[in-house]
Amino acid sequence: MKIGGIILAGGNGSRFGSAIPKQFLELRGKSILEYSIDKFKEVAHHIVIVSNKGWMEETRKLVSGPSIEVTGGGITRQISVYNGLKCLADKDIEIAAIHDGVRPLFSLSLLRKCIQHALQYGSAVPAVKVCGTLVLSDEGEKISGYIDRDKAYEIQTPQVFKFGLIFQAHIKAMESGMTDFTDDSRLFEMNGIPADIIEGDDCNIKITTPFDLVMVEEYLRGMDGKYYQEHGGRRICKNC
Repeated sequence: MKIGGIILAGGNGSRFGSAIPKQFLELRGKSILEYSIDKFKEVAHHIVIVSNKGWMEETRKLVSGPSIEVTGGGITRQISVYNGLKCLADKDIEIAAIHDGVRPLFSLSLLRKCIQHALQYGSAVPAVKVCGTLVLSDEGEKISGYIDRDKAYEIQTPQVFKFGLIFQAHIKAMESGMTDFTDDSRLFEMNGIPADIIEGDDCNIKITTPFDLVMVEEYLRGMDGKYYQEHGGRRICKNC
């Protein structure tokens, strides 16, 4: 079984408010992106880093070895993933793991669990139950509806699929002119195959704002962070 990893690192830092794309910011001695690269090296036979085109040289400085390559991202996340899948197309890959490079706290145990599940069932999407109350609003001013939180989950990455299934889903979407899916599980479902949910990690934070970075730094600094890195996510919301 050959595993291919796609790590998305195409952000430009605009939402984060930084002149440097957040994936290159230092987090306790190394860049945020390196945390994902180092873990993927443990399980993947070939890794593709999909980089912001203006930062490809910086990205190449972080990687080494014949089994890792850097390619340019697209104008949407979907196109970036498609670019990564095309790089794996001739590598005899059976399983593709797709990950946001600004989620440094995912555990190796989660990645391995997703791979094993996808190998058996075709897909594995980590998710955690939503703890708070979710509402709908048409214009952002008044509540127009409520979502049953017992059925609501927040999905994460790495999302793992059998390579042929996810690649064909991307090809089909591109040929149909659909280029702006924000999540691979949704695109996978649009191809007629619902994706499988498995339990994710509460600590698997996507760094989007400066506050998120502070939270991640605190986890890595404390004993919970050390335990997390070695054993996997700790359930924080015990009442979910």
